[in-house]
Amino acid sequence: MELGLRVHRDRLGRGRAGQRRRELESLFAAQWTDGRVPHIVFNPRVPATRTSPAPTSGAPPTSPTARGRETSGIVQPPVHAPAAWELYRAAPALGLPFLRRLYPLLCAQDDYLFTCRAAGNGLVTIVHPWESGLDNSPAWDAELATVPVPQRQPAGHRRRDLDHVVADERPTGTDYARYVAIADAYRANGYRDALAAHPFVVVDPLFNTLLAAAEEALARIAGTLGLPAEPHLERAAAVRDALLVHCYDPAAGHFRALDRHASRSRSARSPASPRSCSTCPPTSWTRWSRP
Repeated sequence: MELGLRVHRDRLGRGRAGQRRRELESLFAAQWTDGRVPHIVFNPRVPATRTSPAPTSGAPPTSPTARGRETSGIVQPPVHAPAAWELYRAAPALGLPFLRRLYPLLCAQDDYLFTCRAAGNGLVTIVHPWESGLDNSPAWDAELATVPVPQRQPAGHRRRDLDHVVADERPTGTDYARYVAIADAYRANGYRDALAAHPFVVVDPLFNTLLAAAEEALARIAGTLGLPAEPHLERAAAVRDALLVHCYDPAAGHFRALDRHASRSRSARSPASPRSCSTCPPTSWTRWSRP
């Protein structure tokens, strides 16, 4: 199950807020012991032959698994804390116990990203194009082209997306084989987050911008619960500063992703902007701001 980016307060009635709270808590019930929140939690009542990717592409027995649930091993952008905050605002009386339950889990999610996915420059990495939230975007074509194409399709694999959408509107067979190969390599390495274990490693400005927004939401949640908010605000500001230093191209006026394998910036533009989450302005924003 995936939680989309479309959780807006003005669209949440009291009944729908309750449903969304249950959805979030259901997702975090499958949170891995290392803190990561998987991008798919498989329904045990749905046969594996009807899903793609199938649960066999998920957690091996030796990994920091999802408490007995079948899941994928990759993540999605950390939009969950802002979603939790908006759900609380939709129904504060009912949402306060929900915040108390979810807050430590949301903190563990961000802790995983800041530690296990650290890029070494104050930012975090993604290890699969699907983790970007842009999924099969052409923005990742250059990095994807460096991933070796498997000689044969994995046993039992079938592209079920083509059962619903015409092939011209979906990734090519070669690109999709690379997507599967990246996920399979991660699984084969026990989901260890070491640079050498990944055929695809990118610092995505959009993912990092959403991480800063998540920390700002955690600051609001912490304040509501009577807990210290400042550590979250400091994290958010540090991410934005790092984005501006390492990913912002002042001549072009936009942000670029970083290919961590090649240690270079990419030519493709990112839709990210730290201005979208600026409740505490980054210390270096004025240095990079354009008229």
